Amino acid sequence: LHLNVTLISVRRQKRKPKRRKHERRYHQALAQCLCDIDPLTAERKGSCFAAYKGKIAVDMTFSPRSLHASRCLCQLDMVSKTLWPCFPYNSWKEKICTECVDGTGHCPMRFYRGKQPFDVIKDREHVDLCLCHKEYNHCVSNREDGVIIEIDPNDELDTLNITARSESQMRLKQKVTTTTTTEAPQVTQALGFENLTDEIAIVTQAQQNLMFAVGSMTPEQKEGMSHQLDEFVLKCSFNQKDCDMKKDFTLYYDNTYGNCYTFNHGGASSHRAGANYGLKILLYANVSEYLPTSEAVGFRITVHDKHIVPFPDAFGYSAPTGFMSSYGVRMKQFIRLVAPHGHCKQGGEDDPNFIYKGFNYSVEACHRSCAQKFIMDMCKCGDPMFPIPNITGMAACHATNMEERDCLRNATLYLGELYSKEKQGVPDCFCHQPCEYVQIKLK
Repeated sequence: LHLNVTLISVRRQKRKPKRRKHERRYHQALAQCLCDIDPLTAERKGSCFAAYKGKIAVDMTFSPRSLHASRCLCQLDMVSKTLWPCFPYNSWKEKICTECVDGTGHCPMRFYRGKQPFDVIKDREHVDLCLCHKEYNHCVSNREDGVIIEIDPNDELDTLNITARSESQMRLKQKVTTTTTTEAPQVTQALGFENLTDEIAIVTQAQQNLMFAVGSMTPEQKEGMSHQLDEFVLKCSFNQKDCDMKKDFTLYYDNTYGNCYTFNHGGASSHRAGANYGLKILLYANVSEYLPTSEAVGFRITVHDKHIVPFPDAFGYSAPTGFMSSYGVRMKQFIRLVAPHGHCKQGGEDDPNFIYKGFNYSVEACHRSCAQKFIMDMCKCGDPMFPIPNITGMAACHATNMEERDCLRNATLYLGELYSKEKQGVPDCFCHQPCEYVQIKLK
């Protein structure tokens, strides 16, 4: 008995050395993919289909599919030359695995039960960092160099050189790191992360920084980065008739929420009350494309006069995913008296300081236009939260320019004090009440 135990102990000490990096069978890989979405529940069905060899192979023989583009993390098998399974990147979870098969990159769902993080574990011979997926019920261990292989849609897996691809990605990462290191202290200070320790405060600051970064882009770039109508709306009907997606919806870009789509811009009407004769839509929240700064999953709905700016950040309602949300609408129309019997005024959208071109005047739009004018006069740049008027030499304040960020911060605080003290607000900027106004409330 003693001899057998000794032999087993010796075998365990003389474990087969791990294979070199390029001999691994399984690798983590990022690839463009199509995910099959249930048109009724908007839930993903099974593994997604990865793009390589210039195409995506999908079997449509037995059942129709509702496919939506996404970015997936896949298991790259260098023996069978396949990318499978593939799931949206954020649905994979990083774990500390304890029984990974040496040299293959494959790990069963058995995890380290200690409380120490991976960085401080001293004995790492039997533990590996890995990415796991509950639907796959297996894990893929991280590469020793930390690289996740990027697969181009036109890549040929049969001739793919993993070593060359990983080294190329490492060089690119090193180049980016080298070029940004010298300005890191100034950038960090401008971005406002110094002395921030609370997670909520850090996320809030990151959201603001993203808004600044997007603010420097062209309108075409902004719209192209946001979700598109055909990706967003899966089903739509109004007054028991199918929607015409091209005619019934119009695009409005909001600086907070990105692409927003206005229904009934053309003036369709329904003469019968009740949910059956109203607007019914099935929306798809592609969570795989959400950023880490996103605080919640869902949709923002605003019911408004189609001729005025919607402002979903101030007057919108949030609709969660996974539920059927129903809203009733109540409309009131106000007609005010003109001078000398009242103080309302007609128009206002023709004012050169009004920044919401193509929309009618509203008090909220006027206040925001006044704030933007004040900021531009004070800081020589615009707040990316608001549209930037087409003025020569005028642009949004830069995310990494400390002077512009400080000026914008001080200007915003000053404006807040003016409004909180119930003063007129921005000097030399008066926002009158419109003579005709439609108020719409949801219930």
